[in-house]
Amino acid sequence: MLLAVAWAVLAAAPSPAPVFKLGSPGLSYVNLEQKLGDFYLDYFTQQVATHEGMQVTTAAEIAATLGFERQKALLGCAEESCTAELAGALGVDGLLLGSLAKAGGGFVANLKVVRARDSSTLAVFSSRLKDESALLDFLGASASTLAMKLLGQKAPALPPPSSEPAGVASGPPSRAWIPAAAVGGVLLVGAGVFFADASASAATLGRGDASIATFDDAAALRRRGQAHQALTWALATGG
Repeated sequence: MLLAVAWAVLAAAPSPAPVFKLGSPGLSYVNLEQKLGDFYLDYFTQQVATHEGMQVTTAAEIAATLGFERQKALLGCAEESCTAELAGALGVDGLLLGSLAKAGGGFVANLKVVRARDSSTLAVFSSRLKDESALLDFLGASASTLAMKLLGQKAPALPPPSSEPAGVASGPPSRAWIPAAAVGGVLLVGAGVFFADASASAATLGRGDASIATFDDAAALRRRGQAHQALTWALATGG
């Protein structure tokens, strides 16, 4: 009996959440100061680490574990054996690789996560961004998508970034919203009228008004209130 109870308790216990260990040995920077590039990388990895189940080993932690020279040698090696050795030494499931570049007035970001055991690609994020704000938005969205994907969760698609230089208009302002706004306003006014009538019907029923002489009168008033309530929601949604 006790054994059966124990098995029941174990079966009912929630399964442990998946864990993915990601190593971040560093990125290549082009036309970008080391400190600024490291800031962007740190922002990305911190956003990844905010997701439960994600564990990130940073470049500083890797250097403390392997030593700077050994870390540099492994990163400079293009062979899969070097990637596997680096991942094995850190005990991680995957490695974050890639580059950040300053290009013109904007940025180019190329990020890739490879599987530790065979260097196969798990995820790729690449985009051209118009300014620093767009870059930070891209890094934050990519970090969330990456974490969910590595943990086996359904991740939303990344919104397409704007590649237009800041301060450049894409064309004359559109006025196509004006007719839509007019129609929306009419629908909202109609919703208000029907809502007021439905509220009046409910109030009449609630206080037992003298105008309600029979049960049929009350039922008819109730049906009218329900119909107008439905019209209220339909018109408000359309508006």
